[in-house]
Order: sequence, then C-alpha cells, then structure tokens
Amino acid sequence: MAFGISRMADSSHSVGNSPGLLRKFSRKVTNWRTKQNIKAGTHAFIEHNQRKWPQRKVSTGPVIMMGLFPSPVSILYSSYLTNFLADKFEGRIECFHFAGTPNPILKKVYESFGARLTLTMDDPALYAKD
Repeated sequence: MAFGISRMADSSHSVGNSPGLLRKFSRKVTNWRTKQNIKAGTHAFIEHNQRKWPQRKVSTGPVIMMGLFPSPVSILYSSYLTNFLADKFEGRIECFHFAGTPNPILKKVYESFGARLTLTMDDPALYAKD
C-alpha cells in the first residue's frame, strides 16, 4: 500500500468519517483531467464561442431548451441557432442530459456558448410537482 493511502485509512480523518472529502478530491481530479484532455480544436472552438457570444445576464424570459449531445455538427448548429433565438426573444439557453453523468469537456463546450446544464437525472426533485 502507498504511504498516503495507508496513512489515510489509519487516521481519524478517513474518507468514512468525511464523505465530502472524497467528493471534493474526485472533483479536483476530474477538473485536472478535463484541463489536460481538451484537444486543441476543442479548445479553439471554446475560445471562439466565448468571443462570439459573451456571457449574457441571466434572463427571466423564455428558455431555449436543448439536449447535451456529443455530435460536433449538432453542437456547431445549436450554438448558432440557440444564441440567435436567445437574442431575438431575450431568453436564456439551458440544456438537459439524461444518459448518466455528462462528460466534463462536453459540458464545458456547451457552457462556452451560454448553455447551462439545468436538467439531469440527478435533479428530479427540482421538477416534481407539489
């Protein structure tokens, strides 16, 4: 066993006593991997989107809802169409994803043109009727 792992298991601050610690560590590793794995073309597309569509204020107007899908053609088309509609109707862009945990790189691409991930299988209580 590695020194860090055995020491963690023996200490009073083990993962079992603090489940948030494991989640926090997992998030940091995922964020680091995301930064390391973004290909040059994807990074250039993200920068293009951020220049073309600066972040708009959160609107209370209509919602332009779209799916979070990994198809490059769909992403390119959706980035232009949804921003056109959001500007025309003074709305906001939101997206949904129901197929497991979304890829962090894909999520970053969608966020680059203003689409916030707001509806996932992890959030059913937010949308339940009282």
